[in-house]
Order: sequence, then C-alpha cells, then structure tokens
Amino acid sequence: MPSPLTPVRGTILRMQAADALRDAIFSGVLSPGDALREVTLARELGVSQSTVREALVQLESQGLVTHVPNKGSAVTRLSAQEVAERQEV
Repeated sequence: MPSPLTPVRGTILRMQAADALRDAIFSGVLSPGDALREVTLARELGVSQSTVREALVQLESQGLVTHVPNKGSAVTRLSAQEVAERQEV
C-alpha cells in the first residue's frame, strides 16, 4: 500500500518532517488519537528515526502531539476551534 506521506529532502529535515506531519494532521491523514510510530514515520518520510523524534518533540511543543513515556506518541485530540487556532499560527 503506498504511503499517504511524501518523503522529505533537504538540509533542515527536522523542520520538513514536522511540516509534513503537521500537514497530515491538519488534513486528516493522521487523526486525533492515532499512534505515531517513529520507525514507520521515518520510513514513510525517508528520514532517520532521530529526525522523526525531533519533529515529534517540536509538534508536542505546539500541542499537536502527545507523548507518554514508555508508551509513545499520538496525535492530540483537539476541538475544531483548537485546530483552527493552531493553523493560524
């Protein structure tokens, strides 16, 4: 099955990976509550796991991703208003 995410290229991979994941969240490709597996995301985006990990930390600081120690990361459950506010930023 082809991946819904587009591989990223360039020198600032963490930012590009975060942008790709943010776009996937806002477009509904990644839904609230979806688990975000670093290995899978790294393969789909064509980057290393550490790049994905850094991107997830960035998205967590923006409130789009929730990380639970020893469990992993997931897309944060946001109201429609919260999504709109984050898209404006």
